[in-house]
Amino acid sequence: MGRRRRWSEDEKLRIVLESLQGPWQVSATARRYGVSRSLLLVAAVISSRAE
Repeated sequence: MGRRRRWSEDEKLRIVLESLQGPWQVSATARRYGVSRSLLLVAAVISSRAE
C-alpha cells in the first residue's frame, strides 16, 4: 500500500489547477505527484462545484 501524503490546501489547489491545463495533463500530473488519476479527477469536480 502507498504512503499517505499530507498536502496543504494551497498545494492541493495548485495540483488540481495544474491538472486542468490540457487534455493529457490529468494523467501526467497524477504521475508527477504520485496520486491516482481518479482521485485527481474527483478533486477537480469538487473544486469546480465550490466556485
